[in-house]
Amino acid sequence: MFKKILFIISITFVFFQTSSYALEPEISAVDKFKEMEFGLEDEVRFYGGNLDFQRDKNLIIGRDAVDIEYRGMDLQADYVEYNLETADVKARGNVVVEDGTSVLFCEELELNLRTRTGIIRNGELFLEPTYYLTGVELRRLGFDRYKIVNGYYTACQAETPAWTVKSKEADAQVNGFLTAKGSSLEIKKVPVFYSPYLLFPIKKDRSTGFLVPRIGYSQRKGLRWKQPFFWAMSDYSDLTLTPDIQGKRGIGIEANFNYLIDEKSSGTANVYYITTKSTSRNREGGDAKRKQRWNIYFYEKRELGDGLHLATKLDVSSDHNFDRDYGEVSQKITKASDLKLDSFMSLSKSWDEYYYKLNIGRMQDRIKSFPRKERDKFADIINDKTYQYLPKIQFVALEQPVFGQNGIIKGLEKLNKYIPLKFRLDSSFASIRSKWKSKEYAKKDGKTEVENFDEVRLDFHPEIILPLNIKELLSIRGKVGIRETFYSNRSDGNHLKLIKKNDGTLKKVNLSGNSDSTREIYNIEIDAEGPKAYALLNTKVGNLEKIKHIVQPSIKYVYIPQVNQKHILQADEEDFISGREYIKWNLENSIYGSFGLEESGNVAKEIMRLSMSQYYDLRKDNGKYRRLIEKRRYKQRINNIRAMSDLRLALEVYPITGLTLGFTGYMDPVDGALDRFISHFRYATELFNSKISFSFLSHWTTPKANQALDWDEPDFNPIFIKDKPYENIFSTVRLNIDFPGGWETGYTANFFGKSNTKSDESLNSSFFEQKQKDFNLRLKYSAQCWSVEGNYGVREYFREKGSLRSFDDETKDDEYFWVVVELKTLGEISTGGM
Repeated sequence: MFKKILFIISITFVFFQTSSYALEPEISAVDKFKEMEFGLEDEVRFYGGNLDFQRDKNLIIGRDAVDIEYRGMDLQADYVEYNLETADVKARGNVVVEDGTSVLFCEELELNLRTRTGIIRNGELFLEPTYYLTGVELRRLGFDRYKIVNGYYTACQAETPAWTVKSKEADAQVNGFLTAKGSSLEIKKVPVFYSPYLLFPIKKDRSTGFLVPRIGYSQRKGLRWKQPFFWAMSDYSDLTLTPDIQGKRGIGIEANFNYLIDEKSSGTANVYYITTKSTSRNREGGDAKRKQRWNIYFYEKRELGDGLHLATKLDVSSDHNFDRDYGEVSQKITKASDLKLDSFMSLSKSWDEYYYKLNIGRMQDRIKSFPRKERDKFADIINDKTYQYLPKIQFVALEQPVFGQNGIIKGLEKLNKYIPLKFRLDSSFASIRSKWKSKEYAKKDGKTEVENFDEVRLDFHPEIILPLNIKELLSIRGKVGIRETFYSNRSDGNHLKLIKKNDGTLKKVNLSGNSDSTREIYNIEIDAEGPKAYALLNTKVGNLEKIKHIVQPSIKYVYIPQVNQKHILQADEEDFISGREYIKWNLENSIYGSFGLEESGNVAKEIMRLSMSQYYDLRKDNGKYRRLIEKRRYKQRINNIRAMSDLRLALEVYPITGLTLGFTGYMDPVDGALDRFISHFRYATELFNSKISFSFLSHWTTPKANQALDWDEPDFNPIFIKDKPYENIFSTVRLNIDFPGGWETGYTANFFGKSNTKSDESLNSSFFEQKQKDFNLRLKYSAQCWSVEGNYGVREYFREKGSLRSFDDETKDDEYFWVVVELKTLGEISTGGM
């Protein structure tokens, strides 16, 4: 009969020894354990089906399911010898050792419990999370260090691993690195790669070391080799250094530094530098063969407590096209590229009713040229603008009551009840420095014009708001504001010769070198919302039992007088307040459904939303402005000459779970033609144990209209001088499928139509003739310990209208492919184009 004996509380072995031991002093096993100088928490617990004590050798011998417990370590074997004096253990037969985060399986083991050193024969060691070390001989050199002789390393949980690293000799540090000599990578026991020396981490957390290199090829950059080195500087910071070899362009280096200050404060810095070769004609500088190109980016946010926030950003580049040319991910190179490079440091403080912000910054246009129409041709103008705020201070008093207990004027509760006035203040002070260079490169001897501005601006904009509710039938919100802006201008440049200029409103503007000026503008705004009316409809369509339709109308009036602002340096949105006067109506429709479900009862959710709106521009109804527009003497860009805008229809439908249909269209009120639309379709579901997500987004604008202006409300900002329209139609398609068994596939593509300004262009002749310009096709397989992903695609050559060609620009599409093989715990091994 099998039995277990707890040895440290039993002394029965003393009475079963031979008579020769009777002459010696009796020393119990408990006393022996005490002589090992371990505390109670370090007791060795010895269990076994058959135990023997050899007094002359100080050995405890256990047979049949022996179990030793010591300091969190558990050793099990068929046969164990334990020396009470030296703490040496010899075990054989189905040996299993569990020690914290590691598990050892072997046939024979020699181990010292005190030093945790020993020899393991024909063993397999498992380390969390999924590290497997197997060797003919494993030598344990300490608590967390092993030496493997003629062994294997893998992360695969299989009798025949998908991959292994075979080595003649290796040294493994738990939660450290594995150093292997004479190593080969084997796939299904077939050698595919040999290296005399390998080093890789065997840690649960991030660790310092070389990451697997990325090797690739693309038509624009040629052969690529990127070798990242990751430095885990601390638990809260890391640095990655990556040499980047590009066969057609040169050698670059990238450094990325990330750090965490506390739970709400962090920062990141990235530097890239390359000495590049020109693969095409340099439009800016002739025949130079090499050029230094670089980018420095830094961003940090800090929470200083008590509502105080500090944000710092630095974004500077050697040239304006750097991000476009060296963006590694195709999605980053989009037609919505940033138009400006900006750097700033801002300190802000927020209270319940007030907000303060101090900003010191620099802003530079990324688009360095724009087309200027001369007669029937366009000439490109190099335009280099830089603005600096030294500094800009903003103070905002959020909307708050004027009277009452919580008002600015305490008391007067009754007055606040009948006249609930509210107050808001927006104010700012800015010291602005600007430099503007322009040059026509349509001519060989293009003349450079330079304008330098130093300007101080003080802006003060208080508003009084009066909200009124009439018996819950009508909600009216009136707003009156006065904006006073003071400018101290100092300018210097060739542009000073233009002393007087027509600004398009038949007013003359003085552009003197040094002048102080003020701008006074007021604004009036009235919003009125009607009551929400609804209707209930009983229905029996599937599990849809009831439909609730809610309708709410609203109307808005806005008036800002037209004020001459041509003499003002236009550094930001506060320097041009567009004059306008219009009335806008809006009708909101929401439809909810009540669904009867057996498992959860009745469930109500929104199934459709429809918004209709339109505005009437009262300024275009003015005879003077209308005559100027019709005679094309009004220089500010507008979409059309009629006062009534397009009718805007915005529809969003949620017919079933996971499906969303959306459409926003603008219809001509005269002939009912569709001038513009934005549509989207999104669907996510599970089908045949596969997860499927699909999305489609499309934009279309008639080539007859300037698609950037006058869609939702009038805009008369003369800064916007684009004459050439962008692509009038483009669409994006995304499809992702996760199949059972570890397979994934994805497809992303952009489709564009042709820019066409023919008057007879219609929806049917353009929308359904889109062509695929760039795409990416992805296929991935993931197993327990490895994955392989393949990508193939084309990046369209794209240069924004108004931007110059890069030093090493090639006017052709970039076809690429790449394959990434990831061996779990080893990292990625990649080939192909990037």
